[in-house]
Amino acid sequence: MASLKDVAERAGVSPSTVSYFLNGKKKVRPETEERIMEAVSELKYRPNLVARSLKMKSSRSAGIIVSDLSNIFFLDVLAGIESVLAEAGYSSIVSNSRGSEETERENLRDLTNRNIDGVILLGTGGHTAFPEECAGIPVVSVDRIGDVKTNTISVDNRRGGYIGARYLLQKNRTNIIFIGFPNRISLHERYEGCIDACRECGLDPREHLQYVDTGISPEHGCAAVMDLYAQGKLKGCDAIFAGADYIAFGILKALRELGISVPDEIGVMGFDDLPLSQYVTPTLTTVQQPRFEMGQQAASMLLRRMESPDTSDTVLLEPALVVRESV
Repeated sequence: MASLKDVAERAGVSPSTVSYFLNGKKKVRPETEERIMEAVSELKYRPNLVARSLKMKSSRSAGIIVSDLSNIFFLDVLAGIESVLAEAGYSSIVSNSRGSEETERENLRDLTNRNIDGVILLGTGGHTAFPEECAGIPVVSVDRIGDVKTNTISVDNRRGGYIGARYLLQKNRTNIIFIGFPNRISLHERYEGCIDACRECGLDPREHLQYVDTGISPEHGCAAVMDLYAQGKLKGCDAIFAGADYIAFGILKALRELGISVPDEIGVMGFDDLPLSQYVTPTLTTVQQPRFEMGQQAASMLLRRMESPDTSDTVLLEPALVVRESV
């Protein structure tokens, strides 16, 4: 493997000149720059990034910890994050916590050991950032309201739950089952928005709204509906509000298998507006989250915190109703 000294010898300059030039600390004459770049290309030189990061106290990299990489919701958010980081000259290291608080701690420790410049927690399972693992590194959270030690980016979940439930009520769907997943403050805020809509319409939420916990996958959504049917709890229900589109896909499958017509007998509302929502049958009415923008704003906020560690900010993005065929 070629060294910086090899590049210097090939270019006919000193190693310090090559180092200063590659690190952007010194300008050189055009002919010297050309010789250095030719040497770098011919020798296939790759700088020692670890050594450089220790010397410069910056690795030009950021860690992203995702709660579940199998959840397609996070793909657009990741794309938004990486678009901003790449433009700023930062690389990304992505880890999967698989919804485990302990795994998240391990991921944070691993990323800290890599001398990263900052961390984005994307929908991770806990409600707090762990200061002993973060070790003073700037941290930004996405879709994880509740962190007191980090800056946060999220959609206004309570507003989203409200506008989704309000639309169901406007369609005379007055017996609603909300299917969410436990240990996520954002989901409970969406349910609180449903309660707000019921009260605004003069309905007692205790009589017209029911909350059911499940996991975050189509399989869990399908199983939740099957369990409700087996227990006789779908009787009288005229709408199901899924806490996430990913759950709604399974709900639609279960209702189809049970011979229950959507939307004639039960309307289905989602939350996220994933790309697949317009391709399922019937197409899914849902509350849209601006996922790519969430990622962009998270990355921009992290860059600001890297420059000014004392910066503190919380951003709530506006959700929007997307009307299709399932209600």
